[in-house]
Amino acid sequence: MKKFLAVVLLCLPAFGQGTYSGRGVDSGPAAYGAASVCGPPNYSCFNSTTSVVNLTNPIPSWGANTCNSTSMLTLETCGNLTGAGYSNTPSDFGNLMMRITDVNTPSSGYQVIFTYDDPFPTAWNNNDTGLLVREMDLIHGNGIIEVVMTFNPITMTAAMTSPLLSLGSGNLGVWSHTASNIIYQLSGTKLYSNVVVMTPGSASLTPTLMFDYNSSNCLTNSVNGYTGGSFTATWSGLMTSSLDDTVFAMAFSNTGDQGTGTYVTAWTVGQSGCDLYNTQTGIVTHNGALVSSPSPNGAVADQWGAAANGGIPDLFTLHDTFTALSDSYVWLDATSFYQGVYNDGPYIWQIGTDSVKHCGIGAGGWTASHLYNVLGYRIQPSSGNAGGYIYQIITSGGEGTSGSSPPTWNQTPGSNTTDGTVTWRNTGLGTAQSYYCSGHNWNGATGQASDPNHTPQFSSYANPATPLSNQGPASPFLYGDEHYGSTNDNINDTAWIFHVGALVPFPVNWLSTLPDWGVGELMFFSPVNVSPGVPNFVGTGGTLGQVRRIAHEYNTSWSWVFDIQSSITMISQTGKFALLSTDLMGQLGQWPTSSYPSGRASCNIGGPNWDASDSTNFQVGSYMEPNYQFGGNPGQYIYMVKSCSGACETGSTEPTWPQSSTVAGVGTFTDGTITWEAAPDVYTSTNTAVQNCRADLMVVKLTR
Repeated sequence: MKKFLAVVLLCLPAFGQGTYSGRGVDSGPAAYGAASVCGPPNYSCFNSTTSVVNLTNPIPSWGANTCNSTSMLTLETCGNLTGAGYSNTPSDFGNLMMRITDVNTPSSGYQVIFTYDDPFPTAWNNNDTGLLVREMDLIHGNGIIEVVMTFNPITMTAAMTSPLLSLGSGNLGVWSHTASNIIYQLSGTKLYSNVVVMTPGSASLTPTLMFDYNSSNCLTNSVNGYTGGSFTATWSGLMTSSLDDTVFAMAFSNTGDQGTGTYVTAWTVGQSGCDLYNTQTGIVTHNGALVSSPSPNGAVADQWGAAANGGIPDLFTLHDTFTALSDSYVWLDATSFYQGVYNDGPYIWQIGTDSVKHCGIGAGGWTASHLYNVLGYRIQPSSGNAGGYIYQIITSGGEGTSGSSPPTWNQTPGSNTTDGTVTWRNTGLGTAQSYYCSGHNWNGATGQASDPNHTPQFSSYANPATPLSNQGPASPFLYGDEHYGSTNDNINDTAWIFHVGALVPFPVNWLSTLPDWGVGELMFFSPVNVSPGVPNFVGTGGTLGQVRRIAHEYNTSWSWVFDIQSSITMISQTGKFALLSTDLMGQLGQWPTSSYPSGRASCNIGGPNWDASDSTNFQVGSYMEPNYQFGGNPGQYIYMVKSCSGACETGSTEPTWPQSSTVAGVGTFTDGTITWEAAPDVYTSTNTAVQNCRADLMVVKLTR
């Protein structure tokens, strides 16, 4: 089991309501841009320490009922089903938090309300008066829709537009960067500009077709190998646009869901067709014709920088794409490979060219008697390889089975090594080019940042193979699921980098001492540039950047809805507000169901995930919820410690989780020194509990 570092419990005053009246934790000397009041661009009075800041006790109540935060099981009975408009300014960070939804907010037929599943799209309009949120229907199976809400930045209250402004199921919409009343929407392959008129009592949405990607000089051009007739989109990536709203890059599939797409399109306003990168063939076209730069035939060269020694490019399916905030680049993430293997970071495509580069180089180790049957496969042998070189299968017929013992690895770049029936090419690239560049990325105007050691590490789009700078202090806490938002950014990348730090799905006792700073917090990391063209840091050594800590998310990360589980938070374009999905530690009651359409006051909060040899998170009566996303608990059941033989410690291997809707059906079973049984449902004690606590939307004020 991974051990947490020792932490210090801070003595904090009780939380209060209303406007923050204290002073922020000293953030040190002013830096990173022009001086400001406490808000954007510098957030100068926000907490910039790296000390552990635990939740206040008791935690705030966002509703009429005062919650008992003695334990998570007492919080789950609080029952604040209603409470939109309730605010608190917790003393831990001093930023006002307003609850803007409750059980009555979702529109007819829908029960769950939450944010997008990534902080990158523009969920706020550019003057903080409109929101785009999502709703889910749990009862009738009508899926997810996007809806428009009004927001008053003075009172920090929100309301559904009426009649409901809905973009419909399966459609993608984002606010314009340049106009407060425009929503861009993708429907199938058609891009629309919607003029929005919003008041709580009257609303309208008027669409205008901007471009159809389904055309012979875009998705269906024959030069790129397309022969299937009209293109029917079965999946499309996130709807995004450049900062000036002139470039709209989209990923498409016509064969399945996310992970099957191979078409990356980029359309510029006024363009007759589009730029198209086929990630399965490696061919790039512009308005239906092959591009001629830097390759004369529109073919993507090796993205890793090994082309001089015979390196060949990766061909892959898509997880997603983003339009960079500038007009020049598209960010891509791979899922599976037709050619090549082992993706450790994004690809960057320069629009209008067939230049595609990769951030970071990944290669696995060598394995004896192993079938290497994928063209483009890469390895980096750990022994007998003094130069630390990466080797690749570069010719058809070079695939095969490795020998029973390591070969003598050729140390001359461009030369081959015979290994059993495999032929490996020394690519000339080695350990110096191998670094972590994966995870959820921050995507700015001039470059992107990944999150090794839980701090964003910036690299430019022009040269993503070279890491440039760490933008903040690294958290030693190794668990988490980081997300980054750049909707507050500008063309010069001088805005602070927005960060959401969710703890999914690892064990933590939220009401006790937290394992480290940054756990379950919203934060900023220092910006890429001090001023236009002047970087904060150059190189990975030396002084690291700063951090500005915003608020605890008050979220268990135990929800079965990804967006809620991961505390997905959307920062406004002005940098003045953040929209947070959170279960508020279970104080919001139960989701409405077909049996209880109004919801019920108590819910089953769940518990931390199972972890091997865990002796710190369980005692008799403790709850645990094996994360269903990793298999083994498809029923999403919750289990309870019945007894322990000595200290309560889990075993070294995960047990089989009995799947039964009744407590008696689960019975008892052992795991290490723990005897488990089913946790009872809060309303029907003979049934096995299933996590069903509600979540709501909170707005965090980022000015004081």
